[in-house]
Amino acid sequence: ASELLAQQYEERTGNDCYVIEDCVDGHAEKIDVCFPAPGEPFHLVWFGIPNNLPGLADAVAQLADLEFPVNLDVVTKASDPATIQFLEYAKRYPVQLNLIDWTLEAQQTALKNAHVAIVPSRAKSGKLVKTGNRVATALMAGKPVIAFPIPSYEVFKDFVILDTSTASGLQTLASLPLDQITEMVESGQ
Repeated sequence: ASELLAQQYEERTGNDCYVIEDCVDGHAEKIDVCFPAPGEPFHLVWFGIPNNLPGLADAVAQLADLEFPVNLDVVTKASDPATIQFLEYAKRYPVQLNLIDWTLEAQQTALKNAHVAIVPSRAKSGKLVKTGNRVATALMAGKPVIAFPIPSYEVFKDFVILDTSTASGLQTLASLPLDQITEMVESGQ
């Protein structure tokens, strides 16, 4: 749960609500910050439940406008109708998508193979109450993160790129020295 979710619950029900923060399982992985050679695609990863795909759809549209190629691994429940709808929508954009059916092992492998993890969202009340678990998971996997700036992600502001545009966030990240990005991820772990 997040503080904003607890506040909304209390306002709607009149009952007290206590927040128990997400825990992050496992240990911090070795930080492996590297970017592709000029002309080679950035390899991004997104992981989550199909309910979060509308925010990813926005990100795919934004990424299509970049001046460099992007490959995106999408790790989610492949058979969900929302996933199938997302894939149909995304076909119109020149972003190379790779759908990976979610398992914990698949998620860990996709994170290991990516240059950057993305956690896009939308500025809607139901999305603003999300917890920081996906940002924390990506940092613990040793990856730089670009995330939509929702309240629960503010705690990570010194360790990730918070931007309403995934494409703008990727451009910002790509402009930073690799040692600075490594320090950000290490501090975030």
